[in-house]
Amino acid sequence: MYLPIQAALEAAAALIALRVLRKPSSMSESFLILEEAGMLPEHLRARLVWLAGFRSVLAQDYDRLDYAVVHDVRRRRLKGIDEFAELVSELIAH
Repeated sequence: MYLPIQAALEAAAALIALRVLRKPSSMSESFLILEEAGMLPEHLRARLVWLAGFRSVLAQDYDRLDYAVVHDVRRRRLKGIDEFAELVSELIAH
């Protein structure tokens, strides 16, 4: 689960650099910057910011993981990554 979330964060950073947008002060702020630029809908930004926080837990606080939450993320919440990947493809194509 860590890798798809990290890939979304890196894609957001690449879009910010490509469009010469302001530099984020945190990884999750990248999604807010894309929303401000009109490139990301609010509902998707909210999902991706939540996933970025979850990624931090996976990376740094893995000993505190609630496996019911991990299962829920795997089943339902990673769909935001797929939606973002489609959006990135569209933005790059134009």
